[in-house]
Amino acid sequence: MKVPLNKEEYSAESKRSIGHKYLGDEYKDIKYNCSKCKKKTVFPAIEQKKAYEARKEYMWAKRFLCDLCWREMRSIKSELQEIENRYCENKAKSVQSKEFLFEWLE
Repeated sequence: MKVPLNKEEYSAESKRSIGHKYLGDEYKDIKYNCSKCKKKTVFPAIEQKKAYEARKEYMWAKRFLCDLCWREMRSIKSELQEIENRYCENKAKSVQSKEFLFEWLE
């Protein structure tokens, strides 16, 4: 599948990149293997347009996880952030709590 590319919608950071002026006229589906589960997957052209033009992701950012592994990674990061926030709220109590430390380690 091919989708028209509008490089004027790219982020300021992407526009400063040397490769920005050499972008083509369209996005094309990109096939890749997930680096975690090795599943064959596709970064669809329409998703590239959303990522680079709407969400302003950096133009050289590439996908390396499938959707399922990506969601799992985001979930883990969210859990770790919540644990870190609890730790920062009360460091002295957190380091004394065996349950908290095991949860963090896990």
